[in-house]
Amino acid sequence: MRIHILTPLCLGVLAYIEGVYPFLLFISCAVLHELGHLLAIKMAGGKIGRVDIMPLGARIITVGITSHINDIKVYLSGPLANILFFVLSFPLALTINSPYVLYFSLCNMFLAFVNLLPISGNDGYCAVIALVSQKAQEERLFSVMEKTRKISEAVFVLLSFLAVLASRFNPGVIGLTAAANIYKKD
Repeated sequence: MRIHILTPLCLGVLAYIEGVYPFLLFISCAVLHELGHLLAIKMAGGKIGRVDIMPLGARIITVGITSHINDIKVYLSGPLANILFFVLSFPLALTINSPYVLYFSLCNMFLAFVNLLPISGNDGYCAVIALVSQKAQEERLFSVMEKTRKISEAVFVLLSFLAVLASRFNPGVIGLTAAANIYKKD
């Protein structure tokens, strides 16, 4: 396992800005996301070659996954884990009227949505590449993916701006959206 040099600093700043409980809830959603990937890797018969912990996520290098279908399942399993925990926690948050459960629920939905966008390095991008790569010529594939990536990145910038406005300029939201728009998981 490798930890990117900026990861502890980024996590420390986020914990300081947001406070301990929201920070731990957000990190737990990220861990659940990665556990979804790990479970899918195991179910696909693959092994983990290496895990890199990055400032805004993790990169899991797999060994032994031989089909495009299993690759797609692995890529989509993280966001699906977040969607599952959103579906389970959102009704509970409304029932018990807990801001922390609501925060956990919404963080899961946020992670699922962002990771499904076909932005370079995201799960959605990797899943689309794996899906289309069998059926398209390589030049055409990368042309389509480049256009899709640019559109997705523009949508993400707009959604980041709207999130900052909706949060009433919350420093944590500003920091996360700024970092997400600057930093790419290549």
